[in-house]
Amino acid sequence: MNSRAGLLLLIAALTIRSAVAQPAEIVIIRHAEKPDDPNALHLSATGRQRAKALVAFFTKNPAVTRNGSPVALFATHPTKRGHGQRPIETLEPLAKELHLQIQTPFDSEEYAKLAARILHDRSYRGKTVVICWVHEHMPQLAAALGVKPEPPKWKEHVYDLAYVITYAAGKAELELVPEKVLPGDSKHSFKTGNASTCSQAARIFRQPRSAPVLGRSNSRTVRRIPFAASHRTFVRCCARGRAHSGSFAVLL
Repeated sequence: MNSRAGLLLLIAALTIRSAVAQPAEIVIIRHAEKPDDPNALHLSATGRQRAKALVAFFTKNPAVTRNGSPVALFATHPTKRGHGQRPIETLEPLAKELHLQIQTPFDSEEYAKLAARILHDRSYRGKTVVICWVHEHMPQLAAALGVKPEPPKWKEHVYDLAYVITYAAGKAELELVPEKVLPGDSKHSFKTGNASTCSQAARIFRQPRSAPVLGRSNSRTVRRIPFAASHRTFVRCCARGRAHSGSFAVLL
């Protein structure tokens, strides 16, 4: 290869690399709790408590502070009828603490546009970005940010977990991290490549409890659950550190 060809390849590689300026970490949370009234537009009392408590989660929890404090906050754009305000309200205490503006450039259905904007903004490279969204579109948003396969549908009653997306060698890895900011919050995290407790995973993934037994670990039964289209999940766990293609293991 001559020097000119080598130079052209180097320029092309640098161009491709700069085309996607990935943050070190993207944290996606659902807005905090809402009232039982279906016509309500704002957070419930519990939701307001969570919003305040999330300041500690984003400033003290090692799972989301390893790359420093968040440098950007994004939420859904409110609709003309006043819907979509809860994501903004959820981030308001954090925005005040960090002296950041909450950016709302896109509607909840425009998750792909948001993902493209964040991934191509060079000012976010190597830093942490926080997104507060509606649960209906969180799995699609994670997928648009590079998570494969797309996470399963988020359950209606779950408010206490966060998607934490990191990029190892340019590949998106997703961990489901408990916020642990209010009494009763989940205590377990789920990460690609690690075994997780079925009792907690079932809250999100709707996986069946009956599956072939792989073995036992710490007095718990390890089962293999098929990676079926009807039960898609990003949690490809391992038994004894070995990944099982097309399936994952959980502890019951």
